[in-house]
Amino acid sequence: MFIICSIELPQFLIDFEVFTFEPDHVKAILATQFATFEKGPMAFEQAKSTLGSGVFNSDGDIWKFHCTMTRPFFIKDRISDFSIFAIHADEALFTLNSVIDEFVTPLMEKAIMRKQMKNDELDGEKTESLLDHLAQQTGDPAVLKDELVNLLVAGRDTTGSPLTFSLYMLAEHPDIAQRLRDEILNKVGVTEYPSYENIRDMKYLRVFLNEVLRLCPPVPMNSRTANKDTVFESKTPGAVPLYIPAGTRVSYSVFMMHRRTDLWGPDALEFDPGRFINERLAKYLTHNPFISARLMLARYAYQEASFFLIRLLQQYSSFSLARDAQPIDSLPPKEWAGAHGPGGSEKIHPQAHLTMYSKGGLWVCMQEATLLESI
Repeated sequence: MFIICSIELPQFLIDFEVFTFEPDHVKAILATQFATFEKGPMAFEQAKSTLGSGVFNSDGDIWKFHCTMTRPFFIKDRISDFSIFAIHADEALFTLNSVIDEFVTPLMEKAIMRKQMKNDELDGEKTESLLDHLAQQTGDPAVLKDELVNLLVAGRDTTGSPLTFSLYMLAEHPDIAQRLRDEILNKVGVTEYPSYENIRDMKYLRVFLNEVLRLCPPVPMNSRTANKDTVFESKTPGAVPLYIPAGTRVSYSVFMMHRRTDLWGPDALEFDPGRFINERLAKYLTHNPFISARLMLARYAYQEASFFLIRLLQQYSSFSLARDAQPIDSLPPKEWAGAHGPGGSEKIHPQAHLTMYSKGGLWVCMQEATLLESI
């Protein structure tokens, strides 16, 4: 399914844009024709003030350069070391204000200073922080700042967004919350920190997160620009090939793709983790796996979100929305009431900028677990 629109630009030029939520089109953009689609000048300028020329706002050789710098810190040995997760999950620090001036710049300056001083003690350490590693790769403050902001924004939002909507779903579906908590206590216990193997073996936690990401993807919509002529094909019955001229901006929505009843079944708008483990898996997903390819967060963020949920459900046994404390601007628009699908019964106001969030925050009451509830 796609829409083609024309946009009038200055000097009577007309630009064409394609909007799609067809799985094969999204697969082409993100996988099979990855080299053909880039951020493009329009998207770069829109995000430049925030992301600069960092990894999430660059193309070609610059993008490859940023990927090469950070790749060593996202291998299995790194993402399975949960010591940092443990500290910050317990403190629940998911606030990041005045990123560049108050946080990024001092860190960047210290890293550059350490590099210049060639500290012997640092050189002798077996472990190296991501920041020190980046400073070793480049001495350009602008490049280093852009990379830090990109990683911090991505690291915060790709964890904060799914955790927000996970907590919302726990409050709205107490039976699912109880099943998830039972698995956690059975696999990990009441007080222990989870290991990489624990998280890998927790099937219901995985399908719970997948279902959260299906209905509430952190990046609900994105775009790329074709750098050469190409053609979109589709296996959908009745679909025709779509010619994409060079320079065409293609916007795609995984939010809409994840809610299509022809791809996910008649209950596509309902929150149900069971769709990933019962007969619906074979009926809808197995033969068309890319409809859920974008459900997976980056491995690091997926581990971090899993770790925090485990610690949360070890300490709290039930959740409910704090409707009496909820600010007016966090309520869904009145015109949503009674509408078909989740919007008709929504109790929060989902919105999106770079990523998806709950307008006005998510206000919840959490019941601390008693000893009996944890046995």
